[in-house]
Amino acid sequence: MNPMNLVGPAILGSIAAAIIAAGGAGLYYNLPSVVEGWRSSSWPVTAGTMLAKKHWAKYVESESSRKSKANHVVELRYAYDVGGRRYEGDREQLDRVGTVWHSSAAEQVVAALPAVGARFDVRYDPHAPERSLMHPGAAVIDVMLALFGAAAVLGGGWLLQALIRSQLQWHREMRGKP
Repeated sequence: MNPMNLVGPAILGSIAAAIIAAGGAGLYYNLPSVVEGWRSSSWPVTAGTMLAKKHWAKYVESESSRKSKANHVVELRYAYDVGGRRYEGDREQLDRVGTVWHSSAAEQVVAALPAVGARFDVRYDPHAPERSLMHPGAAVIDVMLALFGAAAVLGGGWLLQALIRSQLQWHREMRGKP
């Protein structure tokens, strides 16, 4: 008798479906960012001017400890022109979410940005020029989560097909027995 029949096809089918669903969610939420990152590498470049850059502490109360803790938010704003029209952007790169945990890290991010008034290259989406960023490329975390999602979909699919094959084999064997 096949060991998979002892575990229970319904349980294994549910596990496979959950793995496929989790992987699908990972792909659904992260793949668009990965594609945007790859596309941003070929976006046109225009000159931008840094308008403002700063970091500040955002205090958040923890529900478990009822204590406030500071998340340090990095903000930047730059201007750029496309086709004679002025736009403003606020994204350095796709994987920079704007919140860091330590003030020293926030200070380093702000210090690495161009000085206020400095000119630098800005990449913009040619189909939606209001979307821009300073540094192109896919976010590492999004690539990793999309790869995990793809692996989960493939792994769950493999488990599901193995379960189906096992059950078909079991039914064939059962039909042959009196």
